[in-house]
Amino acid sequence: SECRASCTRSLRESPSKRGVFLSARTFVSWLKSRMATEGIPARSLSRADGGPRGLPRPNRNAQSAYHPVVSRPLAELIEYASDALKRHQWQEAYDALSAADGQGLLSGAALELLAWAAYWTAHPEETIDALERAYSAYLNEGNRPAAAMTAFRLAEQHGMRMAMSPAQGWAARAERLAEEDPGSSVH
Repeated sequence: SECRASCTRSLRESPSKRGVFLSARTFVSWLKSRMATEGIPARSLSRADGGPRGLPRPNRNAQSAYHPVVSRPLAELIEYASDALKRHQWQEAYDALSAADGQGLLSGAALELLAWAAYWTAHPEETIDALERAYSAYLNEGNRPAAAMTAFRLAEQHGMRMAMSPAQGWAARAERLAEEDPGSSVH
C-alpha cells in the first residue's frame, strides 16, 4: 500500500540509519512529520486504543500460568524462587519469596535470597530489611560465618547509599564475627 511504501522509504532515510539513536517517542514524532510531508494521515500509525498497530498492549495485571504467587507450600516457593534467581528472573523470584515470607518464618538463606531478589527488582528498603532479618536468622541458627557475610553485605548496602554510620557499624559486626573463626571464607 501507499503508506507501507512511504514508511519503508522513510525508514531507509531515518536518522537511526545515519547513526543517531533516538527514543521511540522521538522516532514516532519524526515518522509522523515525514508522513505529513508526504500527505499520509498520522492516524494510520495507531490503533483506536492508542497503541501501535500490530502490537498487542501488554496486560500488566495478567499472571502467567507459572506465576509463583498461587498457593504453594513454603519449600516449593523457595525452591522456585531460587531457580528463578539462577535464571535471572528477578521479579518472579521476588514475587515467590514475598509470598513465602507472608506464609511463615524464612530461614537465613531464604531471607538472603529475598534480599537479592529485592535488590535486583529495585526495592532498596526491602533489600536492607531482608538482609537484617537474614543476619538475625543466621545468628539464631548458629551459622556465624553466614551472619558475618550478611553483616558485610549490609555494610556494603549502606555504604552504597552513603549512610556511613550504619555501614561502619555493620562492618564492625562483620569483623567481630569473622575473627571468631579465622579459617572461614569471611575472614
